[in-house]
Amino acid sequence: MIKSIAQLAFMYVITRTFVELAFPAGKHLLKYIYWSALILTLLIAIGPRVTQLFDDIHNASVTYSKVKDSVQSVTDTVNSYPEAKESIPIVGTGASKYPPSITLWEKIRPSSIRFEWPVKGEITQGYNDKNHGLDIACNEETTVKAARDGTVMAINSDNVYGNYVMVDHGGQWATLYAHLSKVTVTKGQHVFSKSQLGLSGNTGNSTGPHLHFEIRVGGKTIDPMGYLKK
Repeated sequence: MIKSIAQLAFMYVITRTFVELAFPAGKHLLKYIYWSALILTLLIAIGPRVTQLFDDIHNASVTYSKVKDSVQSVTDTVNSYPEAKESIPIVGTGASKYPPSITLWEKIRPSSIRFEWPVKGEITQGYNDKNHGLDIACNEETTVKAARDGTVMAINSDNVYGNYVMVDHGGQWATLYAHLSKVTVTKGQHVFSKSQLGLSGNTGNSTGPHLHFEIRVGGKTIDPMGYLKK
């Protein structure tokens, strides 16, 4: 388009110079012819693009209408058949697609790994007492929180731990939460730091409501106090 306008301008200058020298009275007619040619050139160059723009707008409008109708159809189906709602996966449940939470830097420097406190309370029995983890006193049905991002690797119950949950944090690191009155997560579920795992209780070999908490590396219990945030 720019090339065509430049050619018209060049032709206009040459032609007008000739007309003014040979036919002075014809310079006004030449001006009208030039502007008409310029406008025609612009229409020829821009016209198809304007037409394409309107076509694109129309196509987008049709596509939007189809998508809107499809969404409405699905919504109507779900509302009409309540059992269909049960088959729709809920974010945060089921098999996890999240990677373990231990970072490469923490693998290089394990001392930099930190965990949140799963509950707040007085420590009634520490790690040095038979290397069994921590007993943290708390009222029954206190919310027990994940100490770090991870994936629920086990949910079980026995005569010692009672109801318990284990969370895998990657790099052979795991945490255990025992004597729970209720478990609110499922095996394979991804959990975030401080998200609820269950409620504290007095199940298993327990003399009163509290949370038994362990940090394990490669299946071996270590002292949690070296890794819990101050």
